Amino acid sequence: MENKKWKRFGSCLMALAMVLSGTALPASAATPGKDGSAEMNEAYAAHESLMPIGPSFSVATLLEWTPESDPDARYSRASIPMANREGGFVVNPKANPEAKLMLCSLANSSHDTTSSQGTENFMSWSFNYWQYTDSFVYWSGSEEGLICCPTGEFTDAAHTNGVPVVATLGFPWGSGSGYAEEVDAFCQKAEDGSFPVADKLLEVMDYYGFDGYFFNQESFGCSAEIASRLDEMIRYMRAKCPDILISWYDSMLPSGGVSYQNAVNSSNQRWMERSDDGSVGINEFFMNYNWYTGQISTTVSTMNSINRSPFDAYAGLDVQQNGMNTPFRVNCSWTRMAS
Repeated sequence: MENKKWKRFGSCLMALAMVLSGTALPASAATPGKDGSAEMNEAYAAHESLMPIGPSFSVATLLEWTPESDPDARYSRASIPMANREGGFVVNPKANPEAKLMLCSLANSSHDTTSSQGTENFMSWSFNYWQYTDSFVYWSGSEEGLICCPTGEFTDAAHTNGVPVVATLGFPWGSGSGYAEEVDAFCQKAEDGSFPVADKLLEVMDYYGFDGYFFNQESFGCSAEIASRLDEMIRYMRAKCPDILISWYDSMLPSGGVSYQNAVNSSNQRWMERSDDGSVGINEFFMNYNWYTGQISTTVSTMNSINRSPFDAYAGLDVQQNGMNTPFRVNCSWTRMAS
Protein backbone atom coordinates (compact mmCIF):
# COMPACT_ATOMS: atom_id res chain seq x y z
CA MET A 1 0.00 0.00 0.00
CA GLU A 2 1.16 3.54 -0.66
CA ASN A 3 0.82 6.37 1.87
CA LYS A 4 2.11 9.92 1.96
CA LYS A 5 4.61 9.09 4.69
CA TRP A 6 5.12 5.36 4.25
CA LYS A 7 5.23 3.11 1.21
CA ARG A 8 4.83 -0.23 2.94
CA PHE A 9 3.82 -1.01 6.47
CA GLY A 10 2.18 -3.66 8.61
CA SER A 11 -1.20 -2.94 10.09
CA CYS A 12 -4.53 -4.26 11.20
CA LEU A 13 -7.19 -2.10 9.67
CA MET A 14 -10.80 -1.70 8.84
CA ALA A 15 -12.90 -0.42 5.98
CA LEU A 16 -16.28 1.26 5.81
CA ALA A 17 -17.73 1.73 2.34
CA MET A 18 -17.30 5.41 1.52
CA VAL A 19 -16.41 5.92 5.18
CA LEU A 20 -13.49 3.75 6.41
CA SER A 21 -11.14 0.96 5.33
CA GLY A 22 -7.63 -0.42 5.69
CA THR A 23 -4.93 -2.98 5.02
CA ALA A 24 -1.54 -4.26 6.06
CA LEU A 25 1.80 -5.44 4.78
CA PRO A 26 2.22 -9.19 4.33
CA ALA A 27 4.28 -10.24 7.33
CA SER A 28 7.64 -11.84 6.71
CA ALA A 29 8.33 -15.17 8.33
CA ALA A 30 10.91 -17.92 8.47
CA THR A 31 9.42 -21.08 7.05
CA PRO A 32 10.08 -24.46 8.66
CA GLY A 33 11.72 -25.83 5.54
CA LYS A 34 11.54 -23.99 2.22
CA ASP A 35 12.73 -25.91 -0.81
CA GLY A 36 10.41 -24.59 -3.50
CA SER A 37 8.39 -27.79 -3.76
CA ALA A 38 4.61 -28.01 -3.86
CA GLU A 39 4.68 -28.97 -0.18
CA MET A 40 4.03 -25.97 2.03
CA ASN A 41 5.40 -27.56 5.18
CA GLU A 42 8.48 -29.47 4.12
CA ALA A 43 9.55 -29.94 7.75
CA TYR A 44 6.34 -31.82 8.47
CA ALA A 45 6.75 -33.98 5.37
CA ALA A 46 10.35 -34.74 6.36
CA HIS A 47 9.24 -35.76 9.88
CA GLU A 48 11.15 -32.84 11.40
CA SER A 49 8.05 -31.18 12.87
CA LEU A 50 4.52 -32.19 13.74
CA MET A 51 3.12 -28.63 13.64
CA PRO A 52 0.73 -28.04 10.72
CA ILE A 53 0.83 -24.65 8.99
CA GLY A 54 -1.71 -22.92 6.77
CA PRO A 55 -1.79 -22.95 2.97
CA SER A 56 0.32 -20.57 0.90
CA PHE A 57 1.55 -20.81 -2.69
CA SER A 58 3.58 -19.39 -5.51
CA VAL A 59 2.11 -19.65 -9.00
CA ALA A 60 4.23 -22.75 -9.69
CA THR A 61 3.37 -24.57 -6.47
CA LEU A 62 -0.31 -23.68 -6.79
CA LEU A 63 -0.46 -25.39 -10.18
CA GLU A 64 1.11 -28.51 -8.66
CA TRP A 65 -1.09 -28.54 -5.56
CA THR A 66 -3.43 -31.31 -4.57
CA PRO A 67 -4.73 -31.96 -1.04
CA GLU A 68 -2.65 -35.14 -1.05
CA SER A 69 0.57 -33.20 -1.74
CA ASP A 70 0.16 -31.12 1.43
CA PRO A 71 0.40 -33.09 4.69
CA ASP A 72 -1.31 -30.23 6.53
CA ALA A 73 -4.24 -29.74 4.16
CA ARG A 74 -6.95 -31.30 6.31
CA TYR A 75 -5.95 -29.20 9.34
CA SER A 76 -6.71 -25.89 7.62
CA ARG A 77 -10.18 -26.74 6.31
CA ALA A 78 -13.09 -24.70 7.63
CA SER A 79 -15.95 -26.67 9.12
CA ILE A 80 -18.64 -24.09 9.84
CA PRO A 81 -21.05 -22.98 7.08
CA MET A 82 -21.96 -19.33 6.66
CA ALA A 83 -24.49 -18.26 9.27
CA ASN A 84 -27.12 -15.58 8.80
CA ARG A 85 -25.51 -12.27 9.68
CA GLU A 86 -26.82 -10.47 12.76
CA GLY A 87 -26.00 -6.77 12.82
CA GLY A 88 -25.08 -4.86 15.95
CA PHE A 89 -27.17 -2.13 17.53
CA VAL A 90 -27.27 1.19 15.67
CA VAL A 91 -24.46 3.33 17.04
CA ASN A 92 -25.28 6.39 14.94
CA PRO A 93 -28.90 6.70 13.76
CA LYS A 94 -27.79 9.25 11.14
CA ALA A 95 -25.41 6.81 9.47
CA ASN A 96 -26.46 5.46 6.09
CA PRO A 97 -27.56 1.82 6.56
CA GLU A 98 -26.02 0.91 3.18
CA ALA A 99 -22.50 1.66 4.45
CA LYS A 100 -20.22 -1.34 4.90
CA LEU A 101 -17.21 -2.39 6.91
CA MET A 102 -14.28 -4.39 5.51
CA LEU A 103 -11.61 -5.67 7.88
CA CYS A 104 -8.10 -6.19 6.52
CA SER A 105 -6.75 -7.68 9.71
CA LEU A 106 -3.21 -8.84 10.41
CA ALA A 107 -4.49 -12.23 11.46
CA ASN A 108 -1.49 -14.54 11.83
CA SER A 109 1.43 -12.11 11.81
CA SER A 110 3.77 -15.03 11.07
CA HIS A 111 1.69 -17.30 8.87
CA ASP A 112 4.53 -19.67 8.04
CA THR A 113 5.41 -20.42 11.66
CA THR A 114 1.95 -20.37 13.24
CA SER A 115 0.08 -23.60 13.87
CA SER A 116 -3.05 -23.87 11.76
CA GLN A 117 -4.72 -25.51 14.76
CA GLY A 118 -4.16 -22.57 17.10
CA THR A 119 -1.68 -22.26 19.95
CA GLU A 120 -1.66 -22.64 23.71
CA ASN A 121 -1.53 -18.90 24.32
CA PHE A 122 -3.56 -15.86 23.26
CA MET A 123 -1.15 -14.26 20.80
CA SER A 124 -3.68 -13.95 17.99
CA TRP A 125 -4.64 -10.56 16.55
CA SER A 126 -8.33 -10.73 17.40
CA PHE A 127 -11.20 -8.27 17.63
CA ASN A 128 -14.76 -8.27 18.90
CA TYR A 129 -16.96 -6.41 16.44
CA TRP A 130 -17.97 -9.09 13.95
CA GLN A 131 -21.54 -7.79 14.19
CA TYR A 132 -20.52 -4.64 12.27
CA THR A 133 -18.34 -6.42 9.70
CA ASP A 134 -19.36 -7.16 6.10
CA SER A 135 -16.17 -8.88 4.91
CA PHE A 136 -12.89 -10.09 6.40
CA VAL A 137 -9.54 -10.16 4.58
CA TYR A 138 -7.04 -12.67 5.98
CA TRP A 139 -4.11 -10.27 5.79
CA SER A 140 -0.86 -12.12 6.20
CA GLY A 141 2.11 -13.10 4.10
CA SER A 142 4.29 -16.09 3.36
CA GLU A 143 7.78 -16.83 2.12
CA GLU A 144 6.22 -19.67 0.16
CA GLY A 145 4.65 -17.28 -2.35
CA LEU A 146 2.14 -14.56 -3.10
CA ILE A 147 -1.03 -16.57 -2.31
CA CYS A 148 -1.76 -16.68 1.42
CA CYS A 149 -4.94 -18.47 2.46
CA PRO A 150 -6.79 -18.24 5.77
CA THR A 151 -6.44 -21.02 8.28
CA GLY A 152 -9.60 -22.81 9.29
CA GLU A 153 -10.16 -21.11 12.64
CA PHE A 154 -10.39 -17.65 11.03
CA THR A 155 -12.83 -18.83 8.40
CA ASP A 156 -14.90 -20.60 11.05
CA ALA A 157 -14.93 -17.49 13.26
CA ALA A 158 -16.06 -15.35 10.34
CA HIS A 159 -18.71 -17.82 9.18
CA THR A 160 -20.06 -18.21 12.71
CA ASN A 161 -20.83 -14.49 12.57
CA GLY A 162 -22.19 -14.51 9.01
CA VAL A 163 -19.10 -12.82 7.53
CA PRO A 164 -17.30 -14.00 4.35
CA VAL A 165 -13.50 -14.31 4.51
CA VAL A 166 -11.04 -13.97 1.63
CA ALA A 167 -7.42 -14.97 1.03
CA THR A 168 -4.72 -12.42 0.18
CA LEU A 169 -2.96 -12.31 -3.18
CA GLY A 170 0.04 -10.22 -2.15
CA PHE A 171 2.06 -9.38 -5.24
CA PRO A 172 5.30 -7.70 -4.10
CA TRP A 173 5.59 -3.92 -4.36
CA GLY A 174 8.03 -2.36 -6.78
CA SER A 175 10.19 -3.40 -9.70
CA GLY A 176 12.10 -6.37 -8.31
CA SER A 177 13.55 -9.15 -10.41
CA GLY A 178 10.82 -11.41 -11.76
CA TYR A 179 7.94 -9.40 -10.29
CA ALA A 180 6.19 -8.61 -13.58
CA GLU A 181 6.90 -12.12 -14.86
CA GLU A 182 5.08 -13.59 -11.85
CA VAL A 183 2.02 -11.45 -12.61
CA ASP A 184 2.21 -12.62 -16.23
CA ALA A 185 2.39 -16.26 -15.10
CA PHE A 186 -0.44 -15.70 -12.62
CA CYS A 187 -2.90 -14.68 -15.36
CA GLN A 188 -1.66 -17.13 -18.01
CA LYS A 189 -4.33 -18.17 -20.48
CA ALA A 190 -4.52 -21.62 -22.04
CA GLU A 191 -5.23 -22.28 -25.70
CA ASP A 192 -8.74 -23.44 -24.84
CA GLY A 193 -9.50 -20.05 -23.26
CA SER A 194 -9.27 -21.24 -19.66
CA PHE A 195 -7.10 -19.72 -16.94
CA PRO A 196 -5.20 -22.52 -15.16
CA VAL A 197 -4.32 -20.44 -12.09
CA ALA A 198 -7.91 -19.24 -11.76
CA ASP A 199 -9.15 -22.81 -11.86
CA LYS A 200 -6.68 -23.78 -9.13
CA LEU A 201 -7.63 -20.77 -7.00
CA LEU A 202 -11.25 -21.86 -7.16
CA GLU A 203 -10.27 -25.44 -6.30
CA VAL A 204 -8.26 -24.28 -3.28
CA MET A 205 -11.07 -21.98 -2.13
CA ASP A 206 -13.60 -24.79 -2.37
CA TYR A 207 -11.39 -27.29 -0.54
CA TYR A 208 -10.47 -25.01 2.37
CA GLY A 209 -13.91 -23.44 2.62
CA PHE A 210 -13.21 -19.71 2.42
CA ASP A 211 -15.07 -17.27 0.18
CA GLY A 212 -12.81 -15.40 -2.24
CA TYR A 213 -9.64 -13.39 -2.85
CA PHE A 214 -8.21 -9.93 -2.20
CA PHE A 215 -6.06 -8.80 -5.15
CA ASN A 216 -3.19 -6.58 -3.96
CA GLN A 217 -1.23 -6.20 -7.21
CA GLU A 218 1.56 -3.64 -6.72
CA SER A 219 4.32 -5.07 -8.93
CA PHE A 220 5.74 -2.59 -11.45
CA GLY A 221 6.50 -3.19 -15.12
CA CYS A 222 3.33 -4.95 -16.30
CA SER A 223 1.96 -4.26 -19.77
CA ALA A 224 -1.57 -3.27 -20.76
CA GLU A 225 -1.93 -6.76 -22.23
CA ILE A 226 -1.17 -8.36 -18.87
CA ALA A 227 -3.64 -6.06 -17.13
CA SER A 228 -6.33 -6.87 -19.70
CA ARG A 229 -5.70 -10.58 -19.23
CA LEU A 230 -5.92 -10.18 -15.45
CA ASP A 231 -9.26 -8.41 -15.81
CA GLU A 232 -10.46 -11.23 -18.07
CA MET A 233 -9.24 -13.81 -15.53
CA ILE A 234 -11.21 -12.15 -12.72
CA ARG A 235 -14.37 -12.18 -14.82
CA TYR A 236 -13.66 -15.82 -15.73
CA MET A 237 -13.58 -16.64 -12.01
CA ARG A 238 -16.90 -14.85 -11.52
CA ALA A 239 -18.51 -16.79 -14.39
CA LYS A 240 -17.35 -20.13 -12.94
CA CYS A 241 -18.23 -19.19 -9.34
CA PRO A 242 -20.91 -16.46 -9.23
CA ASP A 243 -20.89 -16.26 -5.42
CA ILE A 244 -17.14 -15.64 -5.05
CA LEU A 245 -16.14 -12.46 -3.19
CA ILE A 246 -13.40 -10.58 -5.06
CA SER A 247 -11.75 -7.50 -3.59
CA TRP A 248 -9.30 -5.17 -5.35
CA TYR A 249 -6.75 -2.68 -4.04
CA ASP A 250 -6.32 0.71 -5.75
CA SER A 251 -2.91 0.16 -7.34
CA MET A 252 -2.60 -1.41 -10.82
CA LEU A 253 -4.30 0.47 -13.65
CA PRO A 254 -5.84 -1.10 -16.77
CA SER A 255 -2.82 0.36 -18.60
CA GLY A 256 -0.60 -2.02 -16.61
CA GLY A 257 1.21 0.52 -14.47
CA VAL A 258 0.84 1.00 -10.73
CA SER A 259 -0.60 4.39 -9.78
CA TYR A 260 -2.59 5.06 -6.60
CA GLN A 261 -5.68 7.08 -7.50
CA ASN A 262 -7.22 7.29 -3.99
CA ALA A 263 -10.56 6.99 -5.78
CA VAL A 264 -12.51 5.18 -8.45
CA ASN A 265 -12.14 7.41 -11.50
CA SER A 266 -11.79 7.34 -15.28
CA SER A 267 -8.27 5.91 -14.99
CA ASN A 268 -9.25 2.76 -13.12
CA GLN A 269 -13.02 2.35 -13.51
CA ARG A 270 -12.56 -0.54 -15.95
CA TRP A 271 -11.96 -2.87 -13.00
CA MET A 272 -15.43 -2.07 -11.69
CA GLU A 273 -17.39 -1.94 -14.94
CA ARG A 274 -19.98 -4.58 -15.64
CA SER A 275 -19.46 -7.31 -18.22
CA ASP A 276 -21.73 -7.59 -21.24
CA ASP A 277 -24.00 -9.96 -19.33
CA GLY A 278 -24.39 -7.43 -16.52
CA SER A 279 -22.20 -9.28 -14.03
CA VAL A 280 -19.31 -7.69 -12.15
CA GLY A 281 -15.79 -8.99 -11.76
CA ILE A 282 -14.77 -7.17 -8.58
CA ASN A 283 -17.17 -6.79 -5.65
CA GLU A 284 -15.15 -4.45 -3.44
CA PHE A 285 -12.74 -1.67 -4.46
CA PHE A 286 -10.31 -0.57 -1.74
CA MET A 287 -9.33 3.07 -2.31
CA ASN A 288 -5.79 4.00 -1.27
CA TYR A 289 -5.41 6.01 1.93
CA ASN A 290 -4.73 9.52 0.60
CA TRP A 291 -8.32 10.40 -0.29
CA TYR A 292 -9.99 13.73 0.40
CA THR A 293 -13.43 15.15 -0.27
CA GLY A 294 -12.71 15.56 -3.98
CA GLN A 295 -11.74 11.91 -4.43
CA ILE A 296 -14.84 10.78 -2.54
CA SER A 297 -17.05 12.91 -4.79
CA THR A 298 -15.30 11.54 -7.88
CA THR A 299 -15.72 7.98 -6.65
CA VAL A 300 -19.44 8.43 -6.02
CA SER A 301 -20.06 9.98 -9.45
CA THR A 302 -17.90 7.39 -11.24
CA MET A 303 -19.59 4.45 -9.54
CA ASN A 304 -23.02 5.84 -10.32
CA SER A 305 -22.03 6.40 -13.97
CA ILE A 306 -21.11 2.72 -14.43
CA ASN A 307 -24.22 1.46 -12.63
CA ARG A 308 -22.42 0.37 -9.48
CA SER A 309 -23.28 1.23 -5.90
CA PRO A 310 -20.90 3.81 -4.39
CA PHE A 311 -20.87 1.56 -1.35
CA ASP A 312 -18.88 -1.01 -3.32
CA ALA A 313 -15.90 1.38 -2.92
CA TYR A 314 -14.08 1.50 0.43
CA ALA A 315 -12.07 4.48 1.69
CA GLY A 316 -8.89 3.30 3.40
CA LEU A 317 -8.00 4.13 6.98
CA ASP A 318 -4.99 2.73 8.89
CA VAL A 319 -5.99 2.07 12.48
CA GLN A 320 -3.00 0.09 13.70
CA GLN A 321 0.24 1.80 12.82
CA ASN A 322 -0.76 4.98 14.69
CA GLY A 323 -3.69 3.49 16.58
CA MET A 324 -6.09 6.11 17.89
CA ASN A 325 -3.79 8.88 16.63
CA THR A 326 -4.66 8.15 13.00
CA PRO A 327 -6.05 11.39 11.52
CA PHE A 328 -9.59 11.13 10.19
CA ARG A 329 -11.03 13.62 7.71
CA VAL A 330 -14.22 14.61 9.46
CA ASN A 331 -14.91 17.42 6.99
CA CYS A 332 -16.26 14.93 4.42
CA SER A 333 -20.07 14.88 4.31
CA TRP A 334 -20.56 11.17 3.73
CA THR A 335 -24.35 11.09 3.80
CA ARG A 336 -24.68 13.89 1.27
CA MET A 337 -22.07 12.49 -1.10
CA ALA A 338 -23.35 8.93 -0.93
CA SER A 339 -26.97 9.83 -1.53
